[in-house]
Amino acid sequence: MKIKLSALALCASLFFVSSCSSDDDDDKNVAPATLQIKSTDITTDALEFEWTSENGSISYEVECVKTDEEFNNDNATLVDDGTSYRYQDLLAATEYKILVIGYNAADKKCCEGTCKFTTAKVSAEFIGTWEYYHNEEVVLSYTFNEDGTGVHLNKTVKTNFKWKADDKTLTIRQIDPNKYIPGKTYDYTKTEDCLKFNKTTFLRKK
Repeated sequence: MKIKLSALALCASLFFVSSCSSDDDDDKNVAPATLQIKSTDITTDALEFEWTSENGSISYEVECVKTDEEFNNDNATLVDDGTSYRYQDLLAATEYKILVIGYNAADKKCCEGTCKFTTAKVSAEFIGTWEYYHNEEVVLSYTFNEDGTGVHLNKTVKTNFKWKADDKTLTIRQIDPNKYIPGKTYDYTKTEDCLKFNKTTFLRKK
């Protein structure tokens, strides 16, 4: 009789362990809830967006890359004080994809969502190369590209920059890989072939 009871207890124990293991496996296979992402502000060089909180999520990993690039968790930003974020210093007229992953109080992934946005276009009338002449020689030039980047040439010294413009002002910010340099904003006047800012008149390169 004791042998039969021991065998019965062993079977019950094995059934319990098997059931627990099955539940754990099911939890691992459950797909996280989908959170919704929408933009709240898009400019030539910035993208602001917000998302819904789903399935008890309280913190998030947010990542932004160009659509032809892969997400890399090493570049993700932790957001634990809300459900919105703003990326700056982006390229103009460029499509980006956003990934947001939510985590619950137990720090387990519980939701995620992706979305694509395209930044605004820069002023097309600026695109091209503008040159300043002294004694019939080009000594300064600015090249404005459609993605909001550009190149400033001062004789033989070349400087990369980012730019944006509205109806009255032109902002140029030097690019330094080691530090962020604030941009400088200038009032400007322009015609089809002449651009004047910073007390200098540039002619459009033919």
